[in-house]
Amino acid sequence: MSALKKRVFLFLFFFCNSFVAAYVDPSLEGQISSYSVSLVIIASLFVVFFAFLFLLYTKQLAHYKKLIFCLIVIPVGLSSLFLAGSTVYVNLISDTKGPVHWHADFEVWNCEEKLDLIDPRGLSNKVGSALFHEHNDNRVHVEGVVLNTAMVGIDDFFHVVGGDLKKNYFSFPTENEVVYVDDGNMCNGRPGKVQIFLYRIINPNKKSGFIYSQEKLEKFEDYTSSPYSLVPPGDCIIVEFSEEKDKTDHLCESYRVAKERGELIGR
Repeated sequence: MSALKKRVFLFLFFFCNSFVAAYVDPSLEGQISSYSVSLVIIASLFVVFFAFLFLLYTKQLAHYKKLIFCLIVIPVGLSSLFLAGSTVYVNLISDTKGPVHWHADFEVWNCEEKLDLIDPRGLSNKVGSALFHEHNDNRVHVEGVVLNTAMVGIDDFFHVVGGDLKKNYFSFPTENEVVYVDDGNMCNGRPGKVQIFLYRIINPNKKSGFIYSQEKLEKFEDYTSSPYSLVPPGDCIIVEFSEEKDKTDHLCESYRVAKERGELIGR
């Protein structure tokens, strides 16, 4: 096999591999993201390949300068158009109609023990996904374009950080272990139950002080974070395993501080 044929073979091999990568994630957002990465890789390979080819065979290809120029410019232009077009398309079809930056604080309790989520690893400064994560601050971060707001609930957050949350069960990764809790396990000598409580501001535009209410989320799967970047007025979520009750005494630190300052009034 000649040197030129080997180069062509290698180029096609990487071309096919990078294109196949676009089918790894079945979700629309994942597919668009994968296609974008693949197209950038493909365009880059085209540019490098034809530029390298021209440098190797400058004399032989002297009469094909315009053609090679087009073979370099067209892939770059097409990939740029796709990136721009897909960004506009995703924004238009998303529930949020563009990127958002929402926050909600949370606490997870196993009986009387407050659980601390596992810290970020390596070079990453977050646990979770680019859209949905935590920065070692007991705060849920929703940062980006939300295609479906039903996919950024508290159960979805548990999933992206490596845990699980069901009506009668939760698992939560901490620094030392993954904590598993089931309804019926003993807590203070009594059978416990997984319960989710929500503190939510009911007057987010009041200058005289926020008024909050607490509710027990029986259908927590329907919960979606309030659209605020500051907490409060962003939500406070308490996931608690304890004996069954209607209200919790636990309160997120941000809410507690605001309450001590007189900025928060309970109802």
